[in-house]
Amino acid sequence: MKKIIYHLIFAGIISAILFAIGLYGSKIYFTNQAVRHADAIIATAIDSDIITAEDEIIALSRAVFEEFKVVEPSKVMALRFRPYLSNERLPDFIRFPMGAIEMNIAVGMCDNAARMLHFLLAQKGYKSVQWNMITDKNAHSVLLVYMPDGSRVFVDPLYGFVGFDRLSEELLSPEAIKAAIINGSDLDEVLLPLNENSNKSFYNNFQSVRMAAQGDNLNITADLPLVPDDQVFLGEIDGDNKDVYSAASRNKMTPFWHYMGHKYNRSFVRVLRASQDVRLEMTLLSDINNGIITSDPRPDINGRKLIWNLKSGDDIKFYDGRAKISWKRFNSFVGVDQIAIYLR
Repeated sequence: MKKIIYHLIFAGIISAILFAIGLYGSKIYFTNQAVRHADAIIATAIDSDIITAEDEIIALSRAVFEEFKVVEPSKVMALRFRPYLSNERLPDFIRFPMGAIEMNIAVGMCDNAARMLHFLLAQKGYKSVQWNMITDKNAHSVLLVYMPDGSRVFVDPLYGFVGFDRLSEELLSPEAIKAAIINGSDLDEVLLPLNENSNKSFYNNFQSVRMAAQGDNLNITADLPLVPDDQVFLGEIDGDNKDVYSAASRNKMTPFWHYMGHKYNRSFVRVLRASQDVRLEMTLLSDINNGIITSDPRPDINGRKLIWNLKSGDDIKFYDGRAKISWKRFNSFVGVDQIAIYLR
């Protein structure tokens, strides 16, 4: 028996070593491929007329905007594995650099476009960080670039904009853009389109935006809808959480109440606030496990229902970063089938 155990342990160690060697080789190969692709983009996008850092940022952002294609990440195998291959918990020698995968394939959603541009700018020595934004009705990720003079610049490589003050002809930070819009500036006065295909629809609600750099807490506070009679339902019990996403958006709660646990960003701190005495029930799409319950206060549980009894002024905080991954589902969230609000 001891001999069998010894052989099993030895086989496990050998397998782990071979797996690490395979990851290391894959990292080196794909990173080198990404660097070559980035160098080709830089050689094409930057010519002798570009002499300032601002010009370089605009030119390289335009190059990503024109090459990148929108594709649902779940349909791209490389993007499905990306969170694990570039996870910060991995040792550096096997961890893929941020944006290396996106630089190779140039597809995905807004956060993937931001990572691709991050990798590209890094080849020119620019530091940057993903910048996450949520309005009452939608969400989006862009890139915050740190300039040599210490200023911070807003760049959107998916929708095709750079923060830009048309009067001073200076690049702008996201906070400066929001402040200008709140003070009455038109979008055209603070956003420079990268070409004729730039799409500014997300920015029509920018005055309500909540923003933070990747890794910093992004607080999302929403008021529960008023209950005019006895009850209000967001979504139906139909085995699908898309209607909860849409209903929350229509009620200006932000869309992100269609899951429990962590789905998008571990820096999310989602807050639901009651302005009446109500009972809040969230019915989940599958059985409940402790790993996806991240709320303070914790709910009562009845089958697939999470239940809170709230007084006017009470709130519930959901800390997405507390969610535990389920190796059975290979994620750290469960969808919400319906949100029901009852007067008490």
